[in-house]
Amino acid sequence: MADQGHEAGELERLCCHCNFGFPSEADGSEFGICLHDQEFEPFLDDILERQDFGRCRQLVKNKRFDWDHEACTFFDPIEDLGIECSPELAATLGKLAEQGELTAEAVERRLLEDHVSRVNWQEMPVDSYVDQLNRAITVEQRDPILQQLGGLVTHENRDAFDALCDILRKQELPATLPQSHLKCSLLGYLSRSKESRKELADVLVDDLLRTPSNPQTRCWYAGVFHFFEYTAPEFAEECLGRILGSPQFSYRIKRRVREIIRRSNEMW
Repeated sequence: MADQGHEAGELERLCCHCNFGFPSEADGSEFGICLHDQEFEPFLDDILERQDFGRCRQLVKNKRFDWDHEACTFFDPIEDLGIECSPELAATLGKLAEQGELTAEAVERRLLEDHVSRVNWQEMPVDSYVDQLNRAITVEQRDPILQQLGGLVTHENRDAFDALCDILRKQELPATLPQSHLKCSLLGYLSRSKESRKELADVLVDDLLRTPSNPQTRCWYAGVFHFFEYTAPEFAEECLGRILGSPQFSYRIKRRVREIIRRSNEMW
């Protein structure tokens, strides 16, 4: 039952009333999943075009929720979908009508497909993610938000890239392995951008210049060097040259850097 405070015709803020809600099974289910969750992004074609959950069955099982679950801050009421109909959607619905398959379920599914396909992931605001990160206290609260931002970086969302870069820059010098692992996770998300690799390369070298090499930071150094192994040689040589010119790094590290530059030139 809707809250008494809801105006007439206004949908309750429930996941079942949200554009991003989708049944967790092909034939319908009492459970749903949220397609705003970037972890489902690699499987959207399977889910939306073929209703095939085969490649993400375990993810669906972990992420599914009751349809009456209270919606999150990204709630997008389904009633908004009826306002706009793209030519592609109109053609699809017309074809379904000709085939006698224009059921309520088919219409709802095609509406959602059309909506998701028109989401501008590259320009999606990230302020709400940053706000949630600032309020996050535990790793369990923090990591899903970082994953969401990482998914947007894959779509070359510049604001998401800048937000993760800012987090990386503000990290304290790693004193424990978990702190180094967090920085490696941030690097993994940031390296998804193909358009900002030079900027990321500069950020990484800046960080190494302030980070001593020790057992706690070894995995971070390894992660940064791995990034440069697959970076264009002009970026690798220019950025890593700062390490070769710094007296703070050992002969072993500089030898590793020279090897990366050499291999980068050979590969490209």
